[in-house]
Amino acid sequence: MSQSMSSANDTGKKVSGEGFRVALKEKFDVTAYRGTWSMFSGIYRLFDQATYCYDAKAYDAVCIMCRSTIEAACYVFLTRERKFGTLIKPPMTLDGRVRKVSFDELERGVRKVLSEDQNKALLRIKELGDFIAHLVEKSDRLVWASLRTKPDANPFESITRITEKEAVESIQDCISVIPTLVKEAAKDMKLVGASSIAKLSNEEFESLSRSYDPQP
Repeated sequence: MSQSMSSANDTGKKVSGEGFRVALKEKFDVTAYRGTWSMFSGIYRLFDQATYCYDAKAYDAVCIMCRSTIEAACYVFLTRERKFGTLIKPPMTLDGRVRKVSFDELERGVRKVLSEDQNKALLRIKELGDFIAHLVEKSDRLVWASLRTKPDANPFESITRITEKEAVESIQDCISVIPTLVKEAAKDMKLVGASSIAKLSNEEFESLSRSYDPQP
């Protein structure tokens, strides 16, 4: 993981939460986006939360939310029947309970539908999110490892810092991976029958989206 403290925006181009939200939607055609909306609406909500955290400069929170977003996207992609997007078919234990699915298993499940670069993006999101989720414990290990191997160095300089750069990377990685999962799901769904919302005007669709899942 990078320990860089450099600016996130190496190109000098200003980025914002709204810009990220627009960038994600630009990856879809109308039919695929709306036709699978009932299936992935929760993922879009999580992604939006990550972008709000970015605007608040809560970069640790961005990485946590991106990890949650991408884990949910993989889980939904692998556990929803491709009919109306809302029919749940979760993995079960032998005694009929819904079992816990690890991120590693989800990663293996979607590996074939993602490119090599997207699979790397998936792992980067997980790595950054996991680091923040266990920040104190992982930082302690880094400090004590530094004390053992570099006794003359300041051990606290070994702690990885999550900056704007890492937050932007996680959001952009989500923008890379999510559309592929949505488009792959759309291939197996009868979009015309599955989604009357595909016929709505943009205004009607946005109104429906807000009423179903209001945003702050």
